[in-house]
Amino acid sequence: MKTYSYNSILIGIILFFLAPINLDAQRLENECATVSTGTDHLLNIPASQWRNLSGTRVMRLYIVVYADDDGSNVAMPELDIIREVKSADSLLNIGDICFNIVGIERRNSTTFNNPNSSSTNYSGQTVSNCFTVFIVFSINGASGSSGTFGYAPDIPASYMVTKQAGFGPRRTFVHELGHALGLHHTFKGTGNDSDNPGCDELVNGSNGTTCGDFVTDTNADPYERCGTSSLGGCTFPYTGTGCRDANNAVYNPPMTNIMSYWANYNCNRQIFTAGQYQRMRNTIDNNSTLSSFLVSDNLVYTNQTTNSGFIRAGAKFSIQAGNVSSSGNYTVGGSVQATYSANSITLLPGFTANPTSGLVHFLASFCY
Repeated sequence: MKTYSYNSILIGIILFFLAPINLDAQRLENECATVSTGTDHLLNIPASQWRNLSGTRVMRLYIVVYADDDGSNVAMPELDIIREVKSADSLLNIGDICFNIVGIERRNSTTFNNPNSSSTNYSGQTVSNCFTVFIVFSINGASGSSGTFGYAPDIPASYMVTKQAGFGPRRTFVHELGHALGLHHTFKGTGNDSDNPGCDELVNGSNGTTCGDFVTDTNADPYERCGTSSLGGCTFPYTGTGCRDANNAVYNPPMTNIMSYWANYNCNRQIFTAGQYQRMRNTIDNNSTLSSFLVSDNLVYTNQTTNSGFIRAGAKFSIQAGNVSSSGNYTVGGSVQATYSANSITLLPGFTANPTSGLVHFLASFCY
């Protein structure tokens, strides 16, 4: 693994209050390489082990930005990444889910910067105790306006991969987060679901917990255009043969849902449903890997000196650093790579940041 080496002292106290990405910009085609499974992973959890946590699930998020071996083709600038995470958190917060950035690292690897989504394995590249996002220059050699824009290795998953072209109006970033947190495509089970067709959801929702995406309040979605090559607007206009369900009912698919594919036809992906939020919360609560990424409510750093390694500190509410309650000074320096992220960060007398080749970030959390 090659880690980008900072050659200058940089202490970033970064409190970003940036405007959300304009979701009304030009719509661009999106393709996702996440492979869906035929069964509902939540059904495998014994009732005696089922957990329902309370409050907002705040998870540690670590960003790895790739470049080629020689440092060229850097996948994405840091400020754009932070803006995208804020945009995603503004949507996920509605459902009591949020991500705290606890590190942004650049690595040089042509192989991982230009993966083949069907064979490149990132599991050995993940960061412990964090949900890891790998941002790459291209996927399957596609760096233009078509091809694969992102994927999670499984549903659910501990990491995801996306390229810069999948950010912004495409909303591939939050789409893949949805997969990692347990969501399927809204058209799962249909003939357009190449992984496991044969369990179409009915329009009346009677099989909504066993077929389709296993979420009852996402309307049945055929992702079918009845031979029409284009679609204007975001109202499903088709009522003819081939665009009705097994009961001959007319579809009314969720054309602005984050997990749909109607963005390919000029529909902004804007919403998760209440059922999707509940499914993501249930997945976090009952998946041991994802729940291990949850942050503490508050963190205190005192009476310690750290000059090397990584500090990935995320808290739900507050972080205090320094001579807290006269416990002793807190110093970070040397080559340490440190990120502190919370709604409130208090630096008290006795705190010193003096890296010689490292980086210290203080990031305002977007969780509320």
